Amino acid sequence: MTRAEQVAGPAPGRSRSRARRVSYHSCMVRVESAPRPARPGEREQLLGYTAKSRRVQGHLRKIGIAGIAIVIALIVSPLDGTVALAGAAMVAIVVGVGYWITSGHIREWNDRLREIERARPRG
Repeated sequence: MTRAEQVAGPAPGRSRSRARRVSYHSCMVRVESAPRPARPGEREQLLGYTAKSRRVQGHLRKIGIAGIAIVIALIVSPLDGTVALAGAAMVAIVVGVGYWITSGHIREWNDRLREIERARPRG
């Protein structure tokens, strides 16, 4: 199936059921528009946001490692194993979601930085 068929549907005479099998993500098309010029100080602000988010990701890694160490200690201890599993789940959820959200922000800010670079006059 061509990219045009993924976006607009199948060509005449082709099966509609095949069009339904295309996943949601493969149908998403990014439309490139003209780059928007940067506001004064926007580039530096975005670089600062990116640096802070990378620091947060570093903290999340440390929390994840500490959480794993605590869970291992709970498994080895004479306590009930369900406490360790609940702790592991909590650490995994917090670290996983936090890392996912910050990586999304970083990706969005990097996209904007690339857009600013494209809009910068070449001279």
